[in-house]
Amino acid sequence: MASIGIFFPFTESDTEFVKQTTTTNDEIRSSLTHLLLTNKGERYYNPDFGTNLRNFIFNPNDDTTYEAMKEEVKTAVSKYFPQLQITDIIINTDPNNERSANLQIKYINNASIFGKQDTINITI
Repeated sequence: MASIGIFFPFTESDTEFVKQTTTTNDEIRSSLTHLLLTNKGERYYNPDFGTNLRNFIFNPNDDTTYEAMKEEVKTAVSKYFPQLQITDIIINTDPNNERSANLQIKYINNASIFGKQDTINITI
């Protein structure tokens, strides 16, 4: 099967140097994860790419912080993935580490004829 891009986060593969995406859904999920985990200013020649989610690491795990994190995600996704419609963002404290937050982001790819909802999970 032909590859579309590189799977993110980087993963070793038995047949290639790194695992590659083979479907558009996998590529969107990988690219979205890459966007959300990249700090603004980290990418050369595109300093606005990414989010400031890591700036929330030492903030209290409360509704005010969670709402600001949701807004950060929505702003980045609407700018770099206009074909995606965020349907829900659920943020919870990580039960194994009270200083971490788990983000569950549900979205629909409006460019797809199937309109299937997909989900990615990120821990900050």
